[in-house]
Amino acid sequence: MLILWVRLGTVWIFKNQLPGKNTLKFRLYIKLKTLYLSFFMALMALLICGQASGVAEGSPASSGQYSEAKKSFYGLVNSQAKTSQRKNWLPVIREFEEIFKKYPESAEAPKASFTVGRLYHRMGKALGNLADLEVASQYYRELIKNYSSNSLSDDALIYLADIYLQKKNYSGAQDVYLDIIENFASGDQFTKAKSRLRKIQTRMRKDRLVIDRRKPLGKAIAVKPKGKVDSVQLQALKKRKGIPLIVVDAGHGGKDYGAKGHSGLWEKHLNLTLAKRLKEILEKRYKYSVWLTRDVDTFIALKDRGEMANKIDADLFVSIHANAAERRSAKGFETYYLGMASNERAIATAARENGDLVHSVADDVVQEILASLISTTKINDSSRLAAKVQNKMSKTLTRKFSGARSLGVKEGPFFVLHQTNMPSILVEVGFVTNADEEKRLKSKNYQNWLAESIARGIHEFLKEKAPSI
Repeated sequence: MLILWVRLGTVWIFKNQLPGKNTLKFRLYIKLKTLYLSFFMALMALLICGQASGVAEGSPASSGQYSEAKKSFYGLVNSQAKTSQRKNWLPVIREFEEIFKKYPESAEAPKASFTVGRLYHRMGKALGNLADLEVASQYYRELIKNYSSNSLSDDALIYLADIYLQKKNYSGAQDVYLDIIENFASGDQFTKAKSRLRKIQTRMRKDRLVIDRRKPLGKAIAVKPKGKVDSVQLQALKKRKGIPLIVVDAGHGGKDYGAKGHSGLWEKHLNLTLAKRLKEILEKRYKYSVWLTRDVDTFIALKDRGEMANKIDADLFVSIHANAAERRSAKGFETYYLGMASNERAIATAARENGDLVHSVADDVVQEILASLISTTKINDSSRLAAKVQNKMSKTLTRKFSGARSLGVKEGPFFVLHQTNMPSILVEVGFVTNADEEKRLKSKNYQNWLAESIARGIHEFLKEKAPSI
């Protein structure tokens, strides 16, 4: 009706005969025309702004889909039985993911993105899965990156800091709180961030005193590894100055059998065989000094493996593993370095290798502070080491063995890599759950070429790093 009135008025003003210029009727006409045009322009601006705001507020489709997703969310989190099983979390996560992928410009998009982070966060805490917390961190960061002006950004930062605190990464939490204080002063998390920052800084000051008192004894002395290191061998290693020291970690062992192949190949036995062969090549051919975290079938806790490497001030840490998957056709070898998993399979691999200790984190605050100081160099060197090893395996194995497949280099939240102070990688040599690959992995010839390839990658990396080692 309003539009009809506007159109009729327009016709009257612009189509009606113009009155004489010197008449009262003419002056009245001009005033009325001016008033009408001002009103018309204001009305059109209002209509245009209304349409624009309609886009920002979201379409009925995105709003309706978000409402349905919210029902699923509350149906999940209000049921203890449902939250105890991972399979119930994932469909709800997918509902919210679909919203911000399908309607990225809608008002529901940042809310949906934030909720996906919260779901992974809550699932990680409920099921004790460190990998889920890493995914939650990634979603929180993406929200802040893509919707920086959104009111949920400071909430995402607060939850990101919570994850850092759960991992005992106090320096990481401190940085997040400072970000909130500097960039979200008007937000509802400002007061909380200031309060928590004071507590963090007080604690970190006390821990730095511990480091300072121990500094003359060496950089690794602040950590007290529980793994035993033979004193005679340790002294022999220390005498070999200038020769790179490599720790080779045979994954699993003892009561921890790892994955099992369909024809009976246990991962723990395969890992130890490969670790010993790798040690032999590195020592005899390349003259490096090599330390095995285990040379027999014994159980060593994940947290103790990295601490062994720190204790002897190793230059590199290489952990050997074999993979497993429910899908029997899954096959291939890959190399990981510490980071956030970029896909579900990487998350699953990390979760499997982390095992029962997945929700254990380093209690030694000093270790965390030291790690934060070297994290950038460590990660960069680790990624280059992973690339060298994966490249050598890919070139050698795919050429010599039909069906051998390279899955590339990936990041993953592996607990054993988190504990180390030096460049560290984890090699998944293949899937024992794949019948053809299990058969190949049992072959001495294939094992030798695997060890050869890994050794060559390590040697190539160390040649490039020689001046700084």
